[in-house]
Amino acid sequence: MKVLCLLLALDLSVFASENRMTNVYRPRNDTAVEHYNRGVVLIRKGKNEDARECFDAAIQADPKMWPAYHDRACMWLAQHKYQLAVNDFGAALRIKPGSVTSAILRTSANFRLENYEASVAELEHVLGIFPSLYETWMALTQRAWIRAICPNPAFRSGQQAAADAKRACQLSHWKEASPIEALAAAVAETGDFDSAIRYESQAIEVKKRSGQPKAIDLTIGQLDRNWAAQAEQRLAFYRDHRPVRDILH
Repeated sequence: MKVLCLLLALDLSVFASENRMTNVYRPRNDTAVEHYNRGVVLIRKGKNEDARECFDAAIQADPKMWPAYHDRACMWLAQHKYQLAVNDFGAALRIKPGSVTSAILRTSANFRLENYEASVAELEHVLGIFPSLYETWMALTQRAWIRAICPNPAFRSGQQAAADAKRACQLSHWKEASPIEALAAAVAETGDFDSAIRYESQAIEVKKRSGQPKAIDLTIGQLDRNWAAQAEQRLAFYRDHRPVRDILH
């Protein structure tokens, strides 16, 4: 994990690094920080229930500790507990309206709850406030996934998805797997399966170079710990000339 609570990290190590805590959480409550940091360690060890109890304790010690809400929401999202994730991302945003990544990640949960209009509206808002470069390509990647795989055809457009994903790839210098995978899904939606195979293969190589082939990815098109298996499944679908939404829905 590289950045405290700026984590969609498309190829994310979902939880925060302690050395950034004092930079994003003020005023500091030492008891809350102690519980929170213990939770971060436990989640890295896969002890999710123990970690949740630590995040609960951090919030109890300081109900305004927004990073604890954010990271607990990430945990709910990874566990497919989407309404709980929406609730906690919302709490983080009420306390820290500038937590753009909480807003972006909330769209993953809302999408899985079939709140497509809310997901799109949130991403439109994020992109309209000119966020950081990092947050911009995160939001574009999310919108590309929606446009590529949404079960509701009113929100789906392979061409628009490809435009968003390609821009996200450019902004991330083609060094992040998730925008490239979103581009693969997008061009598959347009019927260009040869390009989908090429982009998915490229994403796999990017992921391998990062040294995290099984990292958690909380983007709309993922939400699974076993990234490598999912990537191979998508490749198989593209080779059969099937769009990735056939897997997800």
